[in-house]
Amino acid sequence: MLNIGKVNHAEEKTFAVIDESLLTPRARPSVIAGSTRKMTTGCGNLYVTINEDEHGLFEVFTQMGKAGGCSSSQAEAISRLISLSLRAGLDPKAIVKQLHGVRCPNPGWEKGGMILSCSDAIAKAMERYLLEKKTPVGKKAVKMSSGSGDKITGFCPDCGGSLEHESGCAVCRECGFSKCG
Repeated sequence: MLNIGKVNHAEEKTFAVIDESLLTPRARPSVIAGSTRKMTTGCGNLYVTINEDEHGLFEVFTQMGKAGGCSSSQAEAISRLISLSLRAGLDPKAIVKQLHGVRCPNPGWEKGGMILSCSDAIAKAMERYLLEKKTPVGKKAVKMSSGSGDKITGFCPDCGGSLEHESGCAVCRECGFSKCG
């Protein structure tokens, strides 16, 4: 017989108290503006629609080019959570930071570099949207702009930053990583 000693029932707590400080998402207006981006992933084309209201980014919708499947349901779940977070007032930069660099076994390629997963594609779509709106989202977002003339060759294995092709080498401007080959 196992004896665990006395149990202190006085320490049991209930969580029935409702926290009045919880965030309440903004109500959705009947008409809202935004744009849709086509992102190439290893699972197929992912169409990311980003809408905003007068307070900033409001919601994100995703649709896989191929109907159904696990990737489609995962992307929908991610976009629902993003929308809820945005409507509750979370900084879009925090969302981008969490999704950026998430990897899956089937990366995709498009102009501007590798798309590591559907999550990464959504982060990049949000990043690009914010850049077009002239809302800074950090150093990595600036690296994604293609105006510098540098060819992006992928992502740094050390820090996740963008790798650029320079003199036959892949170089990371974020941490200094380089690989020649």
